[in-house]
Amino acid sequence: MTVTFLIPLFGALWSVLLLGERLGPGLLLGTPLVLAGTALAALPAPARADPLDKPPRAG
Repeated sequence: MTVTFLIPLFGALWSVLLLGERLGPGLLLGTPLVLAGTALAALPAPARADPLDKPPRAG
């Protein structure tokens, strides 16, 4: 997994820890969305069928 997707999450975390910013509802709702988007982006692409492959003939 690439760290690039997690930069917004860690930016918010460090702003709370180092700068004393408050956790708001937007941050609390947005964090799971960032993590879910990261998980979706990191999933491998599904295998695609080759359109030139012909199905086997019955009989």
